[in-house]
Amino acid sequence: MSRTSWRVALVCLLLIVAAGCSEGDEGGSATDATGAATASTGATGATAATGATAATGATGPSMLLENGPLEPGTYSFDGFGEPFSITLGEGWEAFVFEGPGEKETELGQFFALFNADHPAANIAFVQPTRMVDPAKDWDEEGNLISVADDLVAWFEQHPMHDAQRVFDTSVAERPGSGVDLVVVDVPKNGWPGCGGACVVWAPISVEHEDGPLTDHDLIFGGALDEVDREIVIVVGGQQLLIDIGAGDRKSFDAFLPLAEELLGTIQIG
Repeated sequence: MSRTSWRVALVCLLLIVAAGCSEGDEGGSATDATGAATASTGATGATAATGATAATGATGPSMLLENGPLEPGTYSFDGFGEPFSITLGEGWEAFVFEGPGEKETELGQFFALFNADHPAANIAFVQPTRMVDPAKDWDEEGNLISVADDLVAWFEQHPMHDAQRVFDTSVAERPGSGVDLVVVDVPKNGWPGCGGACVVWAPISVEHEDGPLTDHDLIFGGALDEVDREIVIVVGGQQLLIDIGAGDRKSFDAFLPLAEELLGTIQIG
């Protein structure tokens, strides 16, 4: 994926390209990011995640609830149907899907992590309930389809990807599979939410539940020429997609060891 920037009152998550976002908006600050998903939402940005306290009075892991910089420590996320936690070191920031906007329908759960030492890369966690049909335009009715039974194979076979061979892997002792790919093409009628230079993969929050997309929906996708590793495991009875992505091969290779270290800290259940 590729990341962009966020500001107070408007989060423009082009985890694909920075093309759709301008910096310096009045009343807000912008943080450069490399992308990997896409969208603009009305969510509030740039506030730190808050902590959770158990009924016993003991402080547990902080909850990933909001966007912004994160102190080193263990964070939990409750959107995947099972207890899920991840431990972070220095320099991490989060973008967290905070719920659908007015007149929108939630079609998935999502959060992404960005590291200051790797501005052209990030890692995203996506649990979709729909995918975008690669055979249909963004503005075509009925273009949101059910998630494939084998989501890794869906990414491998996508007509706009140059994908390598699928491999077996595991995360938090959950068996899964993965595939490395490069986004080598984008639709001629490109989604305007990313300036047209991206492939849209999975809707997170949309105005039309079955499509078509609008230019302000929150969509997970990939930018032209970006390099991604897609890993899928089952969490809460549904496929969880873990995307390690960067804007180019050099950035991906530099970020991958840190991303793999991060995956080694995940606990589920």
